[in-house]
Amino acid sequence: MSYHVTKKLFLQISFLCMFTTTINSNLSDQAKQSTYQNPWNYLEYIFVIKPERELSLLTEHAFATVGILGGLAVAKEYFYQPTTSQNKTITKDSSTNYDPIKSIYIAGSGIMAAKAGYGLFNCVAKRYIHKKTLAEFLQKWDIHRMHLPTSFIECFDEIATLYKTQGDTLLTNMFVAEVFELIQHHIEHHFENRYKKPETKNSDPIETFKNCTEIWTNFKK
Repeated sequence: MSYHVTKKLFLQISFLCMFTTTINSNLSDQAKQSTYQNPWNYLEYIFVIKPERELSLLTEHAFATVGILGGLAVAKEYFYQPTTSQNKTITKDSSTNYDPIKSIYIAGSGIMAAKAGYGLFNCVAKRYIHKKTLAEFLQKWDIHRMHLPTSFIECFDEIATLYKTQGDTLLTNMFVAEVFELIQHHIEHHFENRYKKPETKNSDPIETFKNCTEIWTNFKK
């Protein structure tokens, strides 16, 4: 199967999972809002926690589907033997030489393809969820407005006005990404301890050389 065919199939599965995977909730927006006394926590729930949960569920469903299709493909390869026009079973040539280099190349290519496929799906799914989140938020802006930090009111008033006149055409990938980047930037600064990135330790060159020397010494024994 060529790369383009595989990519097309993967995208079709991705979009199928997107439109068939829904998160049902019996709680109204007012009920959810009543549980949040802190406007910043409510903002974080809408634009960070809820989208991440949706992305996690979507990824699980999508790769479960891919796993099932992969299992069926493997089963077909090993348990289904095509027949010739004379209804004779085709058997593989047992004398075919095993090429370890080719096997390693195929395995490596498969790993790289899987990694690229995961990255592609994650990117497409995140864009879809972010766009859907922002659209639903703007459609109910009057409800959300009184429960957000005051510093965001003016900004979202402007966005909501544009959305009323332009609709979903306003929500381009670049615009949605800009809005989420702005919100997440302020959230990370407001909850600085919660989103504090772990410090990267600078390795000591002398210590690294010493460890490498010890490993090489043990290897020669």
